[in-house]
Amino acid sequence: MPEENNEGYHGFIAPIIEPDHLLGGQLGARFKREKIMPGGQYLNHLPLFEFQRQYGVESMGCTGFGQFNDLEIIGIVRKYGETNWSDRFPNIVAGTTRGGNSPHTVAEFTRKIGNVHETDLPFDETINTWDKFYSPKPMTSKLLSLAKEKFLDVYDFGHEWLFKTWLSVPQKQQKIMETLEFSPVGASVYANYGVRTNSQGLIYKKQGDKDNHWVVIVGYIKGVKWFIFDTYEKAVKELVWDYNFQFCKEYYLKKKPPKYETQVPIITSEGKELPIGTVVTAKELVSSLWAFIVQKTGYVGLVFKKLGNKFKK
Repeated sequence: MPEENNEGYHGFIAPIIEPDHLLGGQLGARFKREKIMPGGQYLNHLPLFEFQRQYGVESMGCTGFGQFNDLEIIGIVRKYGETNWSDRFPNIVAGTTRGGNSPHTVAEFTRKIGNVHETDLPFDETINTWDKFYSPKPMTSKLLSLAKEKFLDVYDFGHEWLFKTWLSVPQKQQKIMETLEFSPVGASVYANYGVRTNSQGLIYKKQGDKDNHWVVIVGYIKGVKWFIFDTYEKAVKELVWDYNFQFCKEYYLKKKPPKYETQVPIITSEGKELPIGTVVTAKELVSSLWAFIVQKTGYVGLVFKKLGNKFKK
Protein backbone atom coordinates (compact mmCIF):
# COMPACT_ATOMS: atom_id res chain seq x y z
CA MET A 1 0.00 0.00 0.00
CA PRO A 2 1.24 3.55 -0.70
CA GLU A 3 3.00 5.63 1.91
CA GLU A 4 2.18 9.30 2.43
CA ASN A 5 5.38 10.57 0.82
CA ASN A 6 5.42 8.39 -2.30
CA GLU A 7 4.23 9.00 -5.84
CA GLY A 8 1.22 6.68 -5.52
CA TYR A 9 -2.45 7.44 -5.21
CA HIS A 10 -4.10 8.02 -1.87
CA GLY A 11 -7.67 7.32 -2.94
CA PHE A 12 -8.66 10.14 -5.31
CA ILE A 13 -9.81 9.28 -8.82
CA ALA A 14 -10.28 12.28 -11.12
CA PRO A 15 -13.93 12.60 -12.23
CA ILE A 16 -15.53 13.69 -15.48
CA ILE A 17 -17.47 16.87 -14.75
CA GLU A 18 -20.87 17.13 -16.43
CA PRO A 19 -22.31 20.64 -17.08
CA ASP A 20 -25.29 20.13 -14.74
CA HIS A 21 -22.91 19.12 -11.93
CA LEU A 22 -21.27 22.56 -11.87
CA LEU A 23 -22.03 25.34 -9.38
CA GLY A 24 -25.39 26.88 -10.22
CA GLY A 25 -26.76 23.62 -11.61
CA GLN A 26 -28.80 21.01 -9.79
CA LEU A 27 -27.82 22.06 -6.27
CA GLY A 28 -29.08 25.60 -6.79
CA ALA A 29 -32.27 24.26 -8.35
CA ARG A 30 -32.99 21.87 -5.45
CA PHE A 31 -31.94 23.96 -2.46
CA LYS A 32 -31.59 27.58 -1.45
CA ARG A 33 -27.88 28.14 -0.81
CA GLU A 34 -27.23 29.88 2.51
CA LYS A 35 -24.14 31.61 3.84
CA ILE A 36 -23.23 29.72 7.00
CA MET A 37 -19.78 31.24 7.61
CA PRO A 38 -19.24 34.87 6.55
CA GLY A 39 -15.53 35.22 5.80
CA GLY A 40 -15.19 31.48 5.16
CA GLN A 41 -12.98 30.51 8.12
CA TYR A 42 -13.67 27.09 9.76
CA LEU A 43 -10.51 26.45 11.80
CA ASN A 44 -12.42 26.85 15.06
CA HIS A 45 -15.14 24.41 13.98
CA LEU A 46 -13.23 21.24 13.12
CA PRO A 47 -14.50 17.74 14.01
CA LEU A 48 -12.61 14.86 15.57
CA PHE A 49 -9.54 14.01 13.48
CA GLU A 50 -9.67 10.51 11.98
CA PHE A 51 -6.92 8.72 10.03
CA GLN A 52 -7.77 7.06 6.73
CA ARG A 53 -4.71 4.86 7.36
CA GLN A 54 -4.44 3.11 10.72
CA TYR A 55 -4.18 -0.35 12.34
CA GLY A 56 -2.10 -1.47 9.36
CA VAL A 57 -4.81 -0.58 6.83
CA GLU A 58 -4.50 2.08 4.12
CA SER A 59 -8.19 2.39 3.22
CA MET A 60 -7.71 4.52 0.07
CA GLY A 61 -10.95 6.08 1.28
CA CYS A 62 -10.04 9.78 1.28
CA THR A 63 -13.13 10.69 -0.76
CA GLY A 64 -15.44 9.23 1.90
CA PHE A 65 -13.39 10.49 4.85
CA GLY A 66 -13.00 13.95 3.30
CA GLN A 67 -16.66 14.34 2.39
CA PHE A 68 -17.88 13.48 5.86
CA ASN A 69 -15.24 15.70 7.47
CA ASP A 70 -16.84 18.47 5.41
CA LEU A 71 -20.37 17.52 6.48
CA GLU A 72 -19.35 17.20 10.14
CA ILE A 73 -17.95 20.75 9.99
CA ILE A 74 -21.23 22.00 8.50
CA GLY A 75 -23.10 20.22 11.30
CA ILE A 76 -20.96 21.93 13.94
CA VAL A 77 -21.45 25.35 12.35
CA ARG A 78 -25.20 24.82 12.03
CA LYS A 79 -25.25 23.70 15.69
CA TYR A 80 -26.50 20.20 14.94
CA GLY A 81 -24.00 18.79 17.43
CA GLU A 82 -20.80 16.91 16.70
CA THR A 83 -22.19 13.92 14.83
CA ASN A 84 -19.42 11.47 13.94
CA TRP A 85 -20.44 9.78 10.69
CA SER A 86 -19.06 6.42 9.64
CA ASP A 87 -16.15 6.50 7.19
CA ARG A 88 -16.35 2.84 6.26
CA PHE A 89 -20.02 2.93 5.21
CA PRO A 90 -19.75 5.49 2.36
CA ASN A 91 -16.62 3.86 0.98
CA ILE A 92 -18.20 0.41 1.03
CA VAL A 93 -21.51 1.33 -0.63
CA ALA A 94 -19.81 3.59 -3.20
CA GLY A 95 -17.49 0.77 -4.28
CA THR A 96 -14.12 2.27 -3.33
CA THR A 97 -11.28 0.05 -4.58
CA ARG A 98 -7.52 -0.16 -4.05
CA GLY A 99 -7.33 2.60 -6.65
CA GLY A 100 -9.69 4.83 -4.65
CA ASN A 101 -12.84 6.54 -5.85
CA SER A 102 -14.27 9.73 -7.33
CA PRO A 103 -15.72 12.30 -4.88
CA HIS A 104 -18.74 12.58 -7.14
CA THR A 105 -19.44 8.85 -6.95
CA VAL A 106 -19.23 8.86 -3.16
CA ALA A 107 -21.47 11.93 -2.92
CA GLU A 108 -24.11 10.40 -5.20
CA PHE A 109 -24.26 7.22 -3.15
CA THR A 110 -24.62 9.38 -0.02
CA ARG A 111 -27.44 11.32 -1.66
CA LYS A 112 -29.27 8.11 -2.52
CA ILE A 113 -28.38 5.83 0.42
CA GLY A 114 -27.27 8.04 3.33
CA ASN A 115 -24.89 7.09 6.14
CA VAL A 116 -24.77 5.64 9.64
CA HIS A 117 -22.91 6.85 12.72
CA GLU A 118 -19.33 5.81 13.44
CA THR A 119 -20.55 3.70 16.37
CA ASP A 120 -22.73 1.70 13.95
CA LEU A 121 -19.81 0.77 11.68
CA PRO A 122 -16.53 1.84 13.34
CA PHE A 123 -12.93 1.92 12.13
CA ASP A 124 -11.27 0.67 15.33
CA GLU A 125 -8.42 -1.65 16.30
CA THR A 126 -10.44 -4.72 15.29
CA ILE A 127 -10.46 -3.49 11.67
CA ASN A 128 -6.88 -4.44 10.80
CA THR A 129 -7.15 -5.73 7.22
CA TRP A 130 -8.46 -4.41 3.92
CA ASP A 131 -11.21 -7.03 3.81
CA LYS A 132 -12.41 -6.16 7.31
CA PHE A 133 -12.55 -2.44 6.45
CA TYR A 134 -14.60 -3.16 3.33
CA SER A 135 -17.17 -5.43 4.96
CA PRO A 136 -20.01 -6.13 5.10
CA LYS A 137 -20.25 -6.24 1.33
CA PRO A 138 -22.94 -6.22 0.16
CA MET A 139 -24.15 -3.87 2.88
CA THR A 140 -26.68 -5.39 5.29
CA SER A 141 -30.33 -4.42 5.05
CA LYS A 142 -30.22 -3.40 8.71
CA LEU A 143 -27.44 -0.85 8.12
CA LEU A 144 -29.06 0.40 4.90
CA SER A 145 -32.29 0.99 6.81
CA LEU A 146 -30.35 2.74 9.57
CA ALA A 147 -28.62 4.98 6.98
CA LYS A 148 -31.99 6.08 5.69
CA GLU A 149 -33.29 6.70 9.19
CA LYS A 150 -30.27 8.65 10.43
CA PHE A 151 -29.33 10.57 7.29
CA LEU A 152 -31.83 10.60 4.43
CA ASP A 153 -34.89 11.09 6.65
CA VAL A 154 -33.21 13.85 8.67
CA TYR A 155 -31.10 15.89 6.21
CA ASP A 156 -31.25 17.49 2.79
CA PHE A 157 -27.92 16.85 1.06
CA GLY A 158 -26.45 18.17 -2.17
CA HIS A 159 -23.11 18.73 -3.89
CA GLU A 160 -21.66 20.53 -6.93
CA TRP A 161 -18.30 21.15 -8.56
CA LEU A 162 -16.99 24.71 -8.34
CA PHE A 163 -15.27 24.90 -11.72
CA LYS A 164 -13.72 23.13 -14.68
CA THR A 165 -10.04 22.28 -14.31
CA TRP A 166 -8.90 24.72 -17.02
CA LEU A 167 -9.82 27.82 -14.99
CA SER A 168 -6.84 30.04 -14.10
CA VAL A 169 -5.47 29.93 -10.54
CA PRO A 170 -6.73 33.49 -9.71
CA GLN A 171 -10.20 32.53 -10.99
CA LYS A 172 -10.16 29.36 -8.86
CA GLN A 173 -9.03 31.34 -5.82
CA GLN A 174 -11.98 33.69 -6.19
CA LYS A 175 -14.47 30.82 -6.59
CA ILE A 176 -13.09 29.03 -3.53
CA MET A 177 -13.20 32.15 -1.33
CA GLU A 178 -16.78 32.87 -2.38
CA THR A 179 -17.91 29.27 -1.82
CA LEU A 180 -16.29 29.00 1.62
CA GLU A 181 -19.01 31.28 2.98
CA PHE A 182 -21.55 28.58 2.05
CA SER A 183 -19.58 25.44 2.92
CA PRO A 184 -16.10 24.11 3.57
CA VAL A 185 -14.72 23.17 0.15
CA GLY A 186 -13.77 19.62 -0.76
CA ALA A 187 -10.58 19.73 -2.83
CA SER A 188 -8.11 17.49 -4.62
CA VAL A 189 -4.40 17.86 -3.81
CA TYR A 190 -1.09 16.21 -4.63
CA ALA A 191 -0.25 14.33 -1.44
CA ASN A 192 3.49 13.91 -1.91
CA TYR A 193 3.93 16.29 1.03
CA GLY A 194 7.40 15.14 2.04
CA VAL A 195 9.13 16.56 -1.05
CA ARG A 196 6.69 19.38 -1.80
CA THR A 197 7.19 21.65 1.22
CA ASN A 198 9.02 24.99 0.89
CA SER A 199 11.30 26.76 3.38
CA GLN A 200 8.27 28.41 5.05
CA GLY A 201 6.70 25.00 5.68
CA LEU A 202 4.01 25.51 3.02
CA ILE A 203 3.01 22.69 0.68
CA TYR A 204 3.23 23.37 -3.06
CA LYS A 205 2.88 21.56 -6.39
CA LYS A 206 5.16 21.39 -9.39
CA GLN A 207 3.87 21.60 -12.92
CA GLY A 208 2.84 18.13 -13.99
CA ASP A 209 1.90 16.93 -10.49
CA LYS A 210 -1.46 15.15 -10.69
CA ASP A 211 -3.79 15.36 -7.71
CA ASN A 212 -4.16 12.03 -5.90
CA HIS A 213 -5.88 12.86 -2.61
CA TRP A 214 -9.11 14.49 -1.33
CA VAL A 215 -9.15 16.98 1.58
CA VAL A 216 -11.22 19.88 2.92
CA ILE A 217 -10.28 23.56 2.53
CA VAL A 218 -11.17 25.16 5.88
CA GLY A 219 -9.76 28.68 5.61
CA TYR A 220 -7.14 31.00 4.18
CA ILE A 221 -5.07 34.11 4.63
CA LYS A 222 -5.62 35.91 1.37
CA GLY A 223 -2.46 36.24 -0.66
CA VAL A 224 -0.49 34.10 1.82
CA LYS A 225 -1.79 30.52 2.25
CA TRP A 226 -4.65 28.03 2.39
CA PHE A 227 -5.58 25.79 5.35
CA ILE A 228 -6.72 22.23 4.68
CA PHE A 229 -8.13 19.55 7.01
CA ASP A 230 -6.54 16.24 6.10
CA THR A 231 -6.84 12.52 6.91
CA TYR A 232 -3.12 11.91 7.36
CA GLU A 233 -0.68 12.98 10.09
CA LYS A 234 -0.87 16.64 11.13
CA ALA A 235 -4.55 17.18 10.46
CA VAL A 236 -4.36 20.88 9.53
CA LYS A 237 -1.86 21.59 6.79
CA GLU A 238 -0.88 24.85 5.08
CA LEU A 239 -0.59 25.28 1.32
CA VAL A 240 0.93 28.09 -0.74
CA TRP A 241 -1.54 30.70 -1.93
CA ASP A 242 -0.99 29.92 -5.63
CA TYR A 243 -1.69 26.20 -5.13
CA ASN A 244 -3.53 24.93 -8.21
CA PHE A 245 -6.42 22.80 -6.92
CA GLN A 246 -7.57 20.68 -9.85
CA PHE A 247 -11.03 19.81 -8.51
CA CYS A 248 -13.18 21.51 -5.84
CA LYS A 249 -16.67 20.66 -4.61
CA GLU A 250 -19.30 22.44 -2.52
CA TYR A 251 -21.46 20.37 -0.16
CA TYR A 252 -24.90 21.25 1.21
CA LEU A 253 -26.33 19.81 4.42
CA LYS A 254 -29.38 21.05 6.27
CA LYS A 255 -31.88 19.41 8.56
CA LYS A 256 -35.28 18.86 7.04
CA PRO A 257 -38.22 20.61 8.70
CA PRO A 258 -39.85 18.50 11.43
CA LYS A 259 -42.83 16.38 10.44
CA TYR A 260 -46.01 15.69 12.35
CA GLU A 261 -48.49 12.84 12.34
CA THR A 262 -52.01 14.19 11.99
CA GLN A 263 -54.54 13.34 14.72
CA VAL A 264 -57.57 14.41 12.66
CA PRO A 265 -58.30 14.43 8.90
CA ILE A 266 -56.87 17.54 7.20
CA ILE A 267 -57.61 19.26 3.90
CA THR A 268 -54.76 20.21 1.53
CA SER A 269 -54.64 23.53 -0.32
CA GLU A 270 -55.85 21.57 -3.39
CA GLY A 271 -58.95 20.45 -1.48
CA LYS A 272 -57.84 16.84 -0.97
CA GLU A 273 -58.65 15.28 2.39
CA LEU A 274 -55.79 13.42 4.09
CA PRO A 275 -56.63 10.70 6.64
CA ILE A 276 -55.58 10.49 10.29
CA GLY A 277 -51.97 9.41 10.66
CA THR A 278 -50.68 11.24 7.59
CA VAL A 279 -47.15 12.61 8.12
CA VAL A 280 -46.90 16.29 7.11
CA THR A 281 -44.59 19.29 7.63
CA ALA A 282 -45.52 22.38 9.61
CA LYS A 283 -45.85 24.30 6.33
CA GLU A 284 -48.35 21.73 5.05
CA LEU A 285 -50.31 22.00 8.29
CA VAL A 286 -50.57 25.80 7.90
CA SER A 287 -51.67 25.41 4.26
CA SER A 288 -54.34 22.92 5.30
CA LEU A 289 -55.61 25.37 7.94
CA TRP A 290 -56.16 28.05 5.31
CA ALA A 291 -57.88 25.52 3.06
CA PHE A 292 -60.18 24.53 5.94
CA ILE A 293 -61.07 28.18 6.70
CA VAL A 294 -61.90 28.88 3.05
CA GLN A 295 -63.99 25.74 2.76
CA LYS A 296 -65.93 26.15 6.01
CA THR A 297 -66.36 29.91 6.43
CA GLY A 298 -66.79 31.23 2.92
CA TYR A 299 -66.21 35.00 2.50
CA VAL A 300 -64.64 35.51 5.93
CA GLY A 301 -62.27 32.66 5.16
CA LEU A 302 -61.26 34.34 1.90
CA VAL A 303 -60.42 37.54 3.79
CA PHE A 304 -58.23 35.61 6.21
CA LYS A 305 -56.54 33.77 3.33
CA LYS A 306 -55.76 37.04 1.60
CA LEU A 307 -54.31 38.51 4.79
CA GLY A 308 -52.31 35.35 5.30
CA ASN A 309 -50.77 35.51 1.83
CA LYS A 310 -49.86 39.14 2.39
CA PHE A 311 -48.28 38.24 5.71
CA LYS A 312 -46.18 35.50 4.09
CA LYS A 313 -44.72 37.97 1.63
